[in-house]
Amino acid sequence: MENKQIPYKSIAAYLRNTASDTDKQVLKEWVTASPENQQIFEEMIIRWNAISKEPAASPQVDYKQLWQRIQKTTNIVPSMKQPIHKMLHFYRYMSAAVLFGVICTLSLFFLLSKPSPAREMIVQTQKGQKVMIVLPDSTNVWLNGNTSITYSSDFSASNRSIILDGEAYFDVRHESDHPFIVHTETVDIVELGTAFNVNAYNDDPSVTVSLVRGELAVRAKADESILGVLEPNESLVIRKDNLEAKKYIADAETISLWHLNMLKINYFDQYQMWKAIANWYGVDIKVSNAPKNKTYYFTVKTQSLRELLNDVNKITPIDYDVDGETVIISYK
Repeated sequence: MENKQIPYKSIAAYLRNTASDTDKQVLKEWVTASPENQQIFEEMIIRWNAISKEPAASPQVDYKQLWQRIQKTTNIVPSMKQPIHKMLHFYRYMSAAVLFGVICTLSLFFLLSKPSPAREMIVQTQKGQKVMIVLPDSTNVWLNGNTSITYSSDFSASNRSIILDGEAYFDVRHESDHPFIVHTETVDIVELGTAFNVNAYNDDPSVTVSLVRGELAVRAKADESILGVLEPNESLVIRKDNLEAKKYIADAETISLWHLNMLKINYFDQYQMWKAIANWYGVDIKVSNAPKNKTYYFTVKTQSLRELLNDVNKITPIDYDVDGETVIISYK
C-alpha cells in the first residue's frame, strides 16, 4: 500500500484510544503492508506521545507551529519522508485529543496481535503452605511447602516445560508429541502420560522421583543421558554429586499423600523426617544428638505440632522446645 493512502483517521482514533474494530483492522493492514509503513506509524506514536503532554491552550491550533514543535521535541528518530501538508492533515484529526491531553495507552504490538516477549512466571509457597494450580495445558500441580515452580508465559500445549525447586505432585495429561518436562537442579523428568511426585529441594543431596501411574523417564540435565525409566509404584533416588541412581519399589500414592493433606513418614531417616515435618508445619527445626540408623514410619493427619512431637517422643525419647517458628530438639 502506498504512503499516500495513510489511514490518518484510523491512526488518530487509535492514538485517542477510540479506535473501532474496523479502524484497528484498517490500521493493521496498512502497517503490515511494508516496513516503511510500520516505521512511519512508530514515528507517529513517538511524536504524538511527546506533544500530547503539552496540550494546546486554545482550540484554534496553528498546525504549522504544532509540527515545528513536534520536530523540536523529538530528535530520537529521523524526520518522516512525508510532505508536511500530509502530516498537518494527520494532526488535524488529532487536535481534539491534544487539547485534552489524552495519552496513548495501547501499543503497536498489541494492535497487531504480535506476541509479547516471554516472561518468567513463578509460583512459590512458604513453609507449611500447600497450593494447587492448573497450568495452561490443564496439568494439575500441587506444591508442597517451601517450593517454587518457574515456567514461561508462553507455556502451552506445545511448550510444556517447568523448573522445580522443592516438592511437587503432578497430574499430567499425555501429549505424545509434546512431553511434559520438569527441570531440577541436576536432572530432568520427562513424563509419558503420568501422575508423579518429585522431591527436589535445591539444598537436599538427592532428588527422589516416585511414579503413581503411567511411565516416566529421568535424565541427566548435563548430557540428557537416561538415568532410569519408572513404572508405577517405583521410586528413583538420584544423588546430585555423582548422579548415582537407585530404583526402589515404593508406595507412590502414600509418598504423595501430602497433596491430600496427609503427611506419610515412610521409613524416613531422622534427616528426612524432620525436614518433612518442618515443611509441613512451616517451622525451622534444629536437631542434636540424632541417632544415625533410626528410621520412622507414621502418618500425620490433623495432629498439632506439639502432639506430633509427643508421638515422636514415644518412639525415640527426645527433649524439645517450641519458640515461635523455631523448634529445638535433642535426642536423649
